[in-house]
Amino acid sequence: MATWKVVHSIKEAAPVLGVALSPSESHLVAGMSTGLLSIRHRKPATAAADQAREKAVPRTGSYLYFVRGHDHHAEQTDAKVEVQKKERLRPYDKLLRKFKYSQALDAALEGRPKAVVVVSVLHELVRRSGLRAALSGRDEVTLRPVLLFLTKNVANPRYARLLIGVSNVILGGFANSCLRPHAAQRVRIGYRSRHVVPHYTA
Repeated sequence: MATWKVVHSIKEAAPVLGVALSPSESHLVAGMSTGLLSIRHRKPATAAADQAREKAVPRTGSYLYFVRGHDHHAEQTDAKVEVQKKERLRPYDKLLRKFKYSQALDAALEGRPKAVVVVSVLHELVRRSGLRAALSGRDEVTLRPVLLFLTKNVANPRYARLLIGVSNVILGGFANSCLRPHAAQRVRIGYRSRHVVPHYTA
């Protein structure tokens, strides 16, 4: 009031002839030229309401703005959206995506390979017509893990059809160049019988 600065304004339906304010400053009464009496009520502001308002609308860029909602608990009627974590690709999957078939097969055979993993890689190579590319250019050292896996798992009925086909590719393309004659003969006998699985010796 000392500066007569306008801090708020109220519009009425008719010209105002008189204004009065209650001692508690909770009611504002205005009499208009039309005979109407306007009574406005202001709800008293509480400290809890002010704090709730400040908490509901945090200032942009503040700490509360970035941590808002961390203490909110979902209701039974709320829809829960599960966050799908991005699956990390295995080394052989990454190599297959880069069309490095020979390195992908070597990666699947590293360490103590799982039969289902190696068979899955072989299936993918056959599907991509990349089996010969994965087996070509190998010597006795790089071909040894493949032969060991074949002789160990060829008698398994779940993998026999695929592994016999892989062994035929190896015997047809590498028997005269990489495998020793007696070793190639032993492998052929083992694949034909499917009862006695010989071990390949370099």
